[in-house]
Amino acid sequence: MVTTIKPIGGNSAGEASKIAVQAFSSSEILTACKNGSNNLELIGWLSSGMTVTRAADSGHHAGHVDEVALSLLGRRAVTAVRSGSGHLLLISWECPPQLGSITRLADSGTLAGAASLICATTVLTGFGTEVLVTALRTGSGKLKLISWQLQGDGSFTRLGDSGSNAGKVDSIAITSFPGTDLIVTAVQTSHSILALHGRLKLIAWRMAPNGATFTRLGDSADQAGVISEVAMAATSVPEFFSPGVLTAVKNGSGNLEVIAWRVLNDGIQRFGTSEAGTASKIAITKAGGPSSYVASMRRGSNDIELIAYELAGNGAVTRTASFGERQGTDVSETAIQSLAGDEAVTAIRNRNFLNVNTWRLT
Repeated sequence: MVTTIKPIGGNSAGEASKIAVQAFSSSEILTACKNGSNNLELIGWLSSGMTVTRAADSGHHAGHVDEVALSLLGRRAVTAVRSGSGHLLLISWECPPQLGSITRLADSGTLAGAASLICATTVLTGFGTEVLVTALRTGSGKLKLISWQLQGDGSFTRLGDSGSNAGKVDSIAITSFPGTDLIVTAVQTSHSILALHGRLKLIAWRMAPNGATFTRLGDSADQAGVISEVAMAATSVPEFFSPGVLTAVKNGSGNLEVIAWRVLNDGIQRFGTSEAGTASKIAITKAGGPSSYVASMRRGSNDIELIAYELAGNGAVTRTASFGERQGTDVSETAIQSLAGDEAVTAIRNRNFLNVNTWRLT
């Protein structure tokens, strides 16, 4: 159980937005963002004790982007971006140990159409290979999943998609479960003329062994209320939540709300919940212990706040620790990722600049 959250080290870069963060190891961190020139930029960071040191970056090898998602497959990174033309574009990058270089390999070209609200996860196929699955809002406003095979030369093969098995959405999060072909999307359903915001809905999917099709297993129906943001993390409490997820949302009152869910063969069942104060720009990750999770957010005072939660075997969600003492910051984006052991890393937009900070969860 996490009882304290303490900052360890940090560093900063130039103007950034649409920030994503992943980690190859406890010491090798990678961020991707839209830089001050509106172009995609990847930056490597090395974490050691109290220091975070900037390593290589991707240079001027990518163009204008409006959204950025980041995934890791071995020593390669894949950015899934909304290009300047408004289409989904995947780009692969070679990232050797210690991140002394970040080299662009190939991209997906014209294999995908208009997209927004892009996010991504990796999934194990029935043949034992790992594929990338992107979730997005199509040009017609509907949720679609697309599966991709990353080839040895860095190029992409589009394997299949979810077709028209989902409706219109205004926010999307996606997660998968290690060693399985199960995927969960959490969405804000598209709002109507009578409602300013849509409602939270979770949908479970199973990917075919060859990655070519997605079967919709069930959803959460009307078990949750109005939201305007959603983030999600897969859970691993074997006594009860295997598989399961935690959603972190900005609810109808404008507050952070964390909800536990269990994924069943024919639907998704809601369990415990915990609500905090005014929040936006929410992210969540599993970190700090076998049943511990940490959310990052912009609180009502515009400062960053991290909150730790414990998920019990009966589905109860308990707030156990927080850190929100950095008065005077002006945070407009947050992203968080676990590191090995009892550490996590946040990548935030602070007064328009990229800040990377490491944290100890004890």
